[in-house]
Amino acid sequence: MRMFRIRAASEIEPSHCFLVFYTVALLADVDDIILRASGLIIAALCLWVVLCLNRISFLVLLLATTAQFVIFELPDTENHTNLLIFTNISMILCILYSYTRADRGNMDVFAAAALPIARLSIIAALFSAGLHKFNYDFINPAVSCIRQFGGDIFQVFTSDFSGFGPAPLTVLLGMLLVVAVLLWLQRPHLAMPPVDWPGLLPPLAIILLGMVGLAFLSGGLGTSAYDYLIFVIAVAVLSWQLVEAPLLLLPKFQWFALCFSLLVHLQLAVLRIVDFQAIAIALIIAFVPATVWDAWKRQALARIGPFQVHRLRLFFAMNLAGTAIMFAQGLDLIDWPRPLTAWGLLFIGGLLVMLWPVISDLFSPARGWRWEGVPVLQGQVPTWLYVMPVLVLMFGLTSHMGLRTAGNLSMYSNLRTELGQNNHIILGASPLKWAGYQEDVVHIIDIGDTATISGVLDRWGPLEGNYLPVVEFHKLMWRWRERGETVPMTVEYAGVTTTSDNLPLDPAWRVDNWDWEMRVMDFRVIESGDGPNHCRW
Repeated sequence: MRMFRIRAASEIEPSHCFLVFYTVALLADVDDIILRASGLIIAALCLWVVLCLNRISFLVLLLATTAQFVIFELPDTENHTNLLIFTNISMILCILYSYTRADRGNMDVFAAAALPIARLSIIAALFSAGLHKFNYDFINPAVSCIRQFGGDIFQVFTSDFSGFGPAPLTVLLGMLLVVAVLLWLQRPHLAMPPVDWPGLLPPLAIILLGMVGLAFLSGGLGTSAYDYLIFVIAVAVLSWQLVEAPLLLLPKFQWFALCFSLLVHLQLAVLRIVDFQAIAIALIIAFVPATVWDAWKRQALARIGPFQVHRLRLFFAMNLAGTAIMFAQGLDLIDWPRPLTAWGLLFIGGLLVMLWPVISDLFSPARGWRWEGVPVLQGQVPTWLYVMPVLVLMFGLTSHMGLRTAGNLSMYSNLRTELGQNNHIILGASPLKWAGYQEDVVHIIDIGDTATISGVLDRWGPLEGNYLPVVEFHKLMWRWRERGETVPMTVEYAGVTTTSDNLPLDPAWRVDNWDWEMRVMDFRVIESGDGPNHCRW
């Protein structure tokens, strides 16, 4: 059958690149379920897509992963998974739309509909993430998530990830050395690409102005050089997400934002966050102009000894190797300190292999293309399909609406919007809030020493002494009862204090069924007190 015909390397076109990058993003999401049948099925479907490169295989993969997310993982899904749900639905609609066209046999019809939606979706996601971070605690060096990230980056980059000795920083420097040597061997007379200063100066000026303005708003930057560094990085992150993301709408400014985005997301891939970075880079790839893909196509085949392998498939194979590492770790066949870091390094290496034709051509004196950017709406998209990126943006605003605080691109943001407290710089008066779920909370006064609760349920921070929205508390009660946990607790809700030897079985708190709020909402633990909101995932 045609849908199972393996596409020859000579038949692979630039329009297939987005397909493979997006498939890798879906593959990266199976790290938590790779030992389950569903994880293995999704990995097999990803392999089918990359071998056959047709819309039917991609549609089956999209339907399978969306079903996995919605049926088995909601509502406590991670940020990237929620983004994938929106983009998966968008891609499904694009495929179905492409089959309604007169030229439905052409893969380019799907790409023309999918790429504009992908561009708008990553802009909406980045802007939403930046809007969450635009708060006083994120720019406070003492509690900013940047401080936590700084420690994580240093630890992960300088420690053994595989048990064999080398640190990720050593591997990354080795990759850069290989790239430099290959560039010199291939291009003895290198030429630096021209810098588009008109496209660079406005973002840099905005970053500088933002730094001055936020320094004034913060009221104090600390006393050490490290505090100043944290503040500068925090402003750079805010500028990237709040300023450069909207500038992606303008082709002239795209190259700077894309380079910054790639560097940030590749760095985070080493920090065990391969899944989010994979979908972010898949959507970012939608901004690469056709002239660049044409240059890439001329060197799309990579030679490995006597064999030639298409770079797209080699990129996928290196990420499939990352999946194999996670599978082996899950079966206790290997015992690596940081298997996801190993996958992150494979992801970066695969990306370098994939983009090598562009990298080498970029420094060539005979380079025949110039970065002109891509009009964001370039393509053929039915008007009704633009509702999907709008929904991504609105989903990112749900913290400010009072509907969620977790899983809505608010990761590592220090944002607080609950219990009448709001640390946002612009939306501090909560003008968008219309739902009361963030104020309808349970105060968890005490958890007995004999509690048998699993630590995985305590995922947003310590429960004892803090608050939890009642919707989230009901989910805990249901899970603990289903698992047969014994949880002696003292809680206060609506002015009534309850003490029980096993609260999940207490008639006042027993939960037998999930209501619709429990199925779609997700909230973090709310820290008690009026101090700064500390960093949490």
